[in-house]
Amino acid sequence: MKRSCLLVVLLMLSACGPGKKPAPDDSAQDELEKFHQDWQIVSYGNQRADQPKNELYLMHLSFKDDTLTIQLDKDWQHFTLKLDPAKEPKTIDLLPFKDDHHGGPRYGIYRFEGDTLMICWSGDKDNRPTEFVNRPGSFLVVLKRRPSAEEVRRIAERQIAARQELQGTWKVREVIHDGKERGGWMGEVSEIRIEEDRFILVWPGDRPPTDYRLVLESDKTPRAIHIHGEKEGAMRGSYRLDGNKLTLCHAQAGDALRPTEFVSTKGSGVTLYRLEK
Repeated sequence: MKRSCLLVVLLMLSACGPGKKPAPDDSAQDELEKFHQDWQIVSYGNQRADQPKNELYLMHLSFKDDTLTIQLDKDWQHFTLKLDPAKEPKTIDLLPFKDDHHGGPRYGIYRFEGDTLMICWSGDKDNRPTEFVNRPGSFLVVLKRRPSAEEVRRIAERQIAARQELQGTWKVREVIHDGKERGGWMGEVSEIRIEEDRFILVWPGDRPPTDYRLVLESDKTPRAIHIHGEKEGAMRGSYRLDGNKLTLCHAQAGDALRPTEFVSTKGSGVTLYRLEK
């Protein structure tokens, strides 16, 4: 009886003994797979891709296996990733390769939101960020997944259909700028014509029309409309179509954020239009 028990114990030890590693935790590996996308940089620290004179077009971030590579022009940095998705927020350590001389490791947190990846890190292991904010001692990177060729095709088809819905001449029924009815120079507009990708402001009298380029993002909520002037730059906004009525609002040229509510209040700089065919 004793020999039988000893035999069972030895068999158990041989199955679980030295050289036999426990089954790996698949959660970290599953998280790594989420990083393996083609990313474009939305912001990197204080720099935003939609700001003028930024250098983000020179930068590229890529993930392969458990490695992050940051390329800035001809300069390269390589990090090994260490994830802990069980933490709240989820943590990420970026450990530089031994031959990399771009500073020490980074200790951070990360979060996926749809097609967006946010990573916020610090160089101080004892002061790992707890929020996704860019401030002294805390460096925030925001990435957006690039759509596949098939997704680009479908998006283009939706944009063409959305633009087709807006074609024609729209009579201006109401303009509110910065909380004031018929305020600002836009308050003088009598009608708006949309022809293909042209957004044309028509003025009363002999004043010649003002021509802008129109870009729509109908997959956004609310639908996004961007009006680009040759001198003014982009006026970012939102629109809502209800039969023969069109409501749109946009920020001042150069503002990075677009309004997502159809209101114009004092000090907002937002222009709100109510149009009708």
